[in-house]
Amino acid sequence: MLKDAIINLTPGFIVRFFAKPYIGGYGIDNAIQKAEDYYNENHFYSTLDLLGESVNNREAVEFTMDVYKQLIAKTNKVEKATISIKPTAFGLNFDQQFAEEQIMDLVNFADKHNIPVTLDMEESEFVDKTLEMYKKLLKKHPNIGTVLQSRLFRTDKDIEEMKGIKGRFRCVIGIYNEPASIALTNKKEMKEKLIQQVGNLLEQGHYVEVGTHDEYYVKKIVDTYGEKYKDRLEFQFLLGVPLAKLQKELVDNGHKVRLYLPFVIRKNDATAYLKRRMKNNPHMIIYVIKNLFKIN
Repeated sequence: MLKDAIINLTPGFIVRFFAKPYIGGYGIDNAIQKAEDYYNENHFYSTLDLLGESVNNREAVEFTMDVYKQLIAKTNKVEKATISIKPTAFGLNFDQQFAEEQIMDLVNFADKHNIPVTLDMEESEFVDKTLEMYKKLLKKHPNIGTVLQSRLFRTDKDIEEMKGIKGRFRCVIGIYNEPASIALTNKKEMKEKLIQQVGNLLEQGHYVEVGTHDEYYVKKIVDTYGEKYKDRLEFQFLLGVPLAKLQKELVDNGHKVRLYLPFVIRKNDATAYLKRRMKNNPHMIIYVIKNLFKIN
């Protein structure tokens, strides 16, 4: 596709400049400071995520583990902050047992600091492994969360299999382009399915985090489930998406708002993240322009 080719050819420093609002900071301290600022100024909670998934050796996993442990040790200063991790950043793509051992170690460490962890969801090939790991961890760590993608045909069945437990789920349409044989391809259908799945999870007793930037669907979820399930429902947004008015309305009406706050240690990881977001979400280009001109 022409769009993808243009994004691929765009120099990294240009991508990072124009999409700067989407990165929480370079380094742990910068990310934590930004999370503190968003809570103090707007009453927004944060989930912090180190960019740099799909590593291919144990040395890289050790680097990721070290950064997350440093982050966790400092994050308890931030009101109700959580951390998000991508299983492939811990080796799930090359050694499942090793990845599970590392993630269990990190979750144990986070529990000692009272920091909830969310297992992010990646491409369809990792869904089974991630959900299996989530169910194992949930037995000892009730604060653990994971992500469900409404575009996947399998998600209704996955939700049905969660009956009888009390989990924490971030519900999104998903950013990965999956084949039509296993996933919806129409965005409106994905969003309608998202609303249905949010309701199913709430009715089963789970804690639900809604991740969508579509104002119509956010308001529809508020109108349908907001009052009845306010204590088990929150709304999550990517850092940098210019929806300040909507976010303020949610907070003013007693709803929880959390920003997905990615940070980096290495600048190349920021470039890869931003290019992927631009490819999967063309609206991000519009968001960048709005941010440059402070349009809400």
